[in-house]
Amino acid sequence: MTIQEAAHPPRPGIAAICAASVIAVGHAVMGHEAAHVVAGRLAGGSSILMTATEVRGDFGSLSLAGLVALGAAGTVANLLLCALGWWAMRRGPVTAEFQMTAWFFFAVNGMLVTTKMMVEPVAGFGDWMSILRPWSSGTTARVLVGVLGAAGVAFMVRRSGAALGGLVPPGEAAERSATGFRIVLTGALAAATLVLGASVASPFGTTRTLLLALGAGLGPFLPLVFGVRLVRRTPSRELGPSVRGIRPWLMAAATTIIIMWVVVGPGIRL
Repeated sequence: MTIQEAAHPPRPGIAAICAASVIAVGHAVMGHEAAHVVAGRLAGGSSILMTATEVRGDFGSLSLAGLVALGAAGTVANLLLCALGWWAMRRGPVTAEFQMTAWFFFAVNGMLVTTKMMVEPVAGFGDWMSILRPWSSGTTARVLVGVLGAAGVAFMVRRSGAALGGLVPPGEAAERSATGFRIVLTGALAAATLVLGASVASPFGTTRTLLLALGAGLGPFLPLVFGVRLVRRTPSRELGPSVRGIRPWLMAAATTIIIMWVVVGPGIRL
């Protein structure tokens, strides 16, 4: 074994990438909806059913501040998970599987926040319409938030692309970019499988449910593709050896899939 090989152990394969993506996306989706449930109840509403794509209940009696809190809760949850991923990425030394999972937590949750912020106010639907309810008649506020969301997406593209470079082994620039693209594409396919399985189990069974699931599962990955070009500019990070191997991560991913498909997908009665 050469010195370079010792400093840069083999990076996770397809199974590890899929496991990391499933864990991160599953927690992002469930954390988002659970935060809506908590905020709705604290504000005086009554949550009836929580699925992987939405929360249904009686929120007609909520005050204006309560409706804003209900809409903002999911964003706050994703911001906290994004910050957790960023903190975990900066720890050291860590294994490749740990770093991969931390990166997906950071990238997926950060992109969920910023893409929703960019699209929803302009399109006129979603959580951000509840957040902007005090200014619902003002187009200026909606456009301003959309512009800030676009700036946030650009920021996340740069930061996530640079952080991804630490996961890619040293080598030629083109080879490193190809590896980065493979990580993003594999993660996107795993995430799509996870959310589509949950949407199929949904009691609503509508096209809207399917589109919401795809938005949550694939939406964050589309901008991430543009950050792959930054992989070649970032040196590989030295990672510690994997003591227990990939098995714990596969078990965690399998648990996430079961919860999403069997429990949250069909809906949790509250």
